[in-house]
Amino acid sequence: MVNANVLILLPLVIVLAGCGSESVMKENVACSDTANIQYACGIRNPEDLVYFTPTNEIIFGEYGDMALGRAGALSALNPATMTTRDLTVLSDNAEHWGDANCAMLPAAKLSPHGLDISQRGDGSWQLLVVNHYQRESIEFFELSQGLDGAVLHARGCVEMPAENRINDVAATTDTNGFIVTHMHEPDDGLVGLLNIPKFLLGLDTGYVLEWAPGSGFKRLPGSDGSFPNGVTMAPDQNSYYLNQYTSSTVSHIDRITGELLNSWDVSHPDNSSLGSDGRLYVSSALGAVTDALECTPKDGFNCMIPFAIEAINLQDGSKELVYKHEDGLIPVATVALPLNGALYLGSYSSDRLSRVILK
Repeated sequence: MVNANVLILLPLVIVLAGCGSESVMKENVACSDTANIQYACGIRNPEDLVYFTPTNEIIFGEYGDMALGRAGALSALNPATMTTRDLTVLSDNAEHWGDANCAMLPAAKLSPHGLDISQRGDGSWQLLVVNHYQRESIEFFELSQGLDGAVLHARGCVEMPAENRINDVAATTDTNGFIVTHMHEPDDGLVGLLNIPKFLLGLDTGYVLEWAPGSGFKRLPGSDGSFPNGVTMAPDQNSYYLNQYTSSTVSHIDRITGELLNSWDVSHPDNSSLGSDGRLYVSSALGAVTDALECTPKDGFNCMIPFAIEAINLQDGSKELVYKHEDGLIPVATVALPLNGALYLGSYSSDRLSRVILK
């Protein structure tokens, strides 16, 4: 998902997008099930999804925006019934997992973007959340099993440096830290005015940072790219997979040396999910790059850019087109979570979460 100060450079966007083209933002899109597509309706911008095995629930963030002022929420989906519920967030005096100097936000105040779920060394389940509300930060939660399903326990946070606007996060389980994509400079100021031209021209705008307790942040070598978006750690923790949106590339990069181990052409890749089959499921926007600039989240509207889901085999490097949607029934997928013969699809600018039954 991308964000930019569209209003200031709107004339440039119009010229490059082409005057008179049909809007990809659609109002009052029907939310009615079909034979192989089912919906959870009435939710807000489910930008990223992760699966919590102990309760058989999909955890998702209801994205607010990147302007630091609009709160969202963390919620859970029952994948069998497609019903949702708000997640309870508890605060207690248990172990602090983030930066000891980072003050946690009130539980109800969060604008979630990228998510990552993992197990720590003691077996506890950790949820990392990219947050844009009031500050750029990574919020740490512990997930446990309650009477009604998953329960969140606030465990800490790490505030980002002022120059960073972040998108996705992945846990580094060997250090109890994380890697995070810095997508572009803050939109305010003279430097921020260059975000859209760089975006449209496919120039480098960001990179990947790593944070670890006691050592803070470092910029990872070989990670510079054009609107770095989704990021996923390899199972062995020695490398990671980086989605670069405007250059339409998925890169496999060595975490220490920055060596490019492999790369794949994928149209405007957003988030990725690691499936139980050992494949990386990458959401891919098929429209013009300028379409994404139009899809600022707006209540009552859905971003209907055509999309595809590509699966990359992490063992042999092969890539397969798993699903393609151009029928205008599902908002553009910013994440695809494979589960039990279906794809669960979230979108950063929509009022629903979708399930597609794979044939």
